[in-house]
Amino acid sequence: MIGRIYDFLAGSPCGYVWVEADAGLGKTALVAHLARERDWICHFSRYTEGRSVRAGLQNLAAQLVVRHELWKLAPGRLLPDWMCTPAGFERLLVAAADQGDKVVLLVDVADEAETEPGAQPWGLPTHLPAGVFVVGTYRTGSPPARCAAPRAVLRVSAQDEDNLHDMRAHLREHAPAGVHVEDLAARCGGVWVYLRYVLDEIRLGLRRPDDLGDLPGDLRSFYLAHLGRWREHYHWQGTVLPLVSTLAAAEEALPLDSSPACPGRTSAWWSSGASAVSDRS
Repeated sequence: MIGRIYDFLAGSPCGYVWVEADAGLGKTALVAHLARERDWICHFSRYTEGRSVRAGLQNLAAQLVVRHELWKLAPGRLLPDWMCTPAGFERLLVAAADQGDKVVLLVDVADEAETEPGAQPWGLPTHLPAGVFVVGTYRTGSPPARCAAPRAVLRVSAQDEDNLHDMRAHLREHAPAGVHVEDLAARCGGVWVYLRYVLDEIRLGLRRPDDLGDLPGDLRSFYLAHLGRWREHYHWQGTVLPLVSTLAAAEEALPLDSSPACPGRTSAWWSSGASAVSDRS
């Protein structure tokens, strides 16, 4: 997958590379890996308010100004409002590209992002300057609109042989001692987030490496099994259920002191709920 992304960047003057995959197949992990390894500018929709056009462009614009030292466009080292609009951001991309270096932006979960008429997710431009690339992800079935810039779509499914090969290779290198690689890879069915949860259970001593027989057949069943165990806890009604419901409604990480999200609840309440959940995991 990464090699195919590099091939597009090497063979096109500019453009979008979209990675399409179902939930749990590692889209966010891929973007995080590229951001870390290549030091590319990035934006994740699951930042607080990260789905909005303004938040997305503001984050990307700030990184562009710093990376390419475009301080003449940011008087007083303050980001002007015009950079956080689709038209202004396109102007900023031109300024960055004019410096001669390749500009690569990483964006994650584009299907959750706001759009504006005639633009890509987060208001990104339909025409990209030469040397500017956007590498992004979206969930299967929710592609961004087509645009004038060159475009490639790289599709991943759980049962792709390349995906399964990568999972087995990862296990051979990183699995704890005693794990049967072929068995665990088969049971996780190519779903990387499922594999992560099972490996965490093994590393935390919650599951023996050779105890894979009772693993549910898919990720949804795995989640339901955990909820079933949590329901047996005496804190379920008073703490765990409200905690899980609040997190589900928020759809983002919350600080321990989340009174706006859950009025009347203190950090001690959040901590007790988290402890109850971890005790039953």
